[in-house]
Formats: sequence, structure tokens, C-alpha cells
Amino acid sequence: MSASVPIPASIPHSSQLAKIFTSPLDDRIAHMNRVLSTASGIDSTLCFVGYGLMFVSSSLENLRNSPAFRSVLSNLSHGDANKSATTKASTGGLAAKLGDTAASAKALGGMCSDFRMAMRLWGLLKVWSGAKATYFSPPKDGVLKILAWTQLGSMAAYLVLENNYYLWSKGVIKGVTRETMVKRLRAAIWVFLSYLVLDFVRLGRVRQLRAIEQNEKEKGENVDDKDVKARLMEQDRAWYQSLQVDLAYFPLCFGWGGAINLPEWSYGFGGMLAGLAKFKEALRVTA
Repeated sequence: MSASVPIPASIPHSSQLAKIFTSPLDDRIAHMNRVLSTASGIDSTLCFVGYGLMFVSSSLENLRNSPAFRSVLSNLSHGDANKSATTKASTGGLAAKLGDTAASAKALGGMCSDFRMAMRLWGLLKVWSGAKATYFSPPKDGVLKILAWTQLGSMAAYLVLENNYYLWSKGVIKGVTRETMVKRLRAAIWVFLSYLVLDFVRLGRVRQLRAIEQNEKEKGENVDDKDVKARLMEQDRAWYQSLQVDLAYFPLCFGWGGAINLPEWSYGFGGMLAGLAKFKEALRVTA
């Protein structure tokens, strides 16, 4: 029942619960329930929340350890000899509270990440489904067809390597050293980076084909066809959404792969941007 559903005659309209269950708040809760009822919705939500918490945690830690913040606390605690012991204790405990909040946010973000990795244990089933769809309904363009199969292969390799590391980290896989598993995890990151590079190529090819199609439509008689415009708008929306996700993940791969050192907040910020794009899409398809 939502705000658009009439209240049954047997329930008093003045009931507080009836008002709550037919309010816009109920619509939002029902919408989130639809999002979290799908695997992609759960993953996108946890991606956005988990990396967002990582960003918050890192930002709070940086604030707590910054010289400027410590100087402010020092001035508040010792700048006035007449300050009460309670005031000094409260200012002195602020840094500890920030540290506790940062630790809690990091722990909760880690739970989100762990849950997402667990969900990817059966990610190969989605790859299988994608391979089946590509085989029976391949892209008409030859370049996109090659890219589709190559991306499916790279994603399958990434999932095998990552799942292998995850199962080892949980004690399922035995007899492998930590150094070996770290190498496999980094190999998974580089495979994922190759997937992103292929996706950039795919997006470029899609944009090229879109420009060719648009030029042909402008020469034809159906340039104002509403169905054509709606389809092109949908293609544009999907294109920009994929681009945002790819751009957000791309620089992070070099840090995850050990090629460069990135601050922790950058992982949170980049992942949060990718998660936001996926979360907005999940909200759209379940509206």
C-alpha cells in the first residue's frame, strides 16, 4: 500500500499508522525494498554505501591527524587557564570520538565490501548467461561482437582469480602461501583493468556507430520519430552511466595493482562515484 492506494473502509483515516503507511515515506521504503530485492540492486547499494563509508572514515582520520585540527584542540584545552575541567575533557575527547567514528565507518564499509565479494562467488553464472545471450543474439557490428566475447573472457578470468583469493582468505583453500595469493589478487586487478580498457574501446565504437546512425536519420524521413528518439536517449543514458563507472574505477586499479600509491580516501571517493552511478541506475529501473 502506498500513498496512491486508498485506505480500506475498515481502517480509520485518522489512524497514525494508516497515515504513515500511505505517506511518501512508505513509497520511498517500498522503492528501496524493490532495489534490494535484486542482486544488482544489492551490489550497487553496497558499493555506494561501502565506498562512501571508506571515504568518510579516511576523511575523519585525516582531519583528526591534521596539524591544524590538533592546534585548534590544543588552543581550546590550554588557551584559557580558567576553563573548567569538564570543558577541557570534552575538547580532549573529541579527537578520540572522531577516531572511534572513523573506525566504525571503516568496519561497516569493510562489511559491505566482504558481502559484495561473497556475492561475486556466483558471478560466473552471470558470465555464462551473457555468453549465451551473445552467442544467440550477437551484436550486428563485428567490432562490438569481438569486444563482447573478449570482455566476457576477461570478466570470467577476473572472477576466478578474485574468488580464489576470497575463499583462501576465509580459510576454504589451503596449502597456498600469502605471497602467492596476493600475486593472484593483483593479477585479478590487472585483468579487471583490461576489462575496463576494452569497455572504453566499446564505448568509443558505440559513439562512432551512434554518429553514423544519426547522420543517416537526418537524411531520412523519420528524423522526428518518437520511438527512435526514445531509443537514442536510452542509449545515451546507458553510455554515460558506463563511462562514469569506468572512469571512477580506472585510476584505482593502478593502486590496487601496486603500481602506484594512492591515499585511502581516493579509493573511497572513486568507488563511491562508481557506486553512485550504479545505484542511480538501480533506482531508475525499479521506479
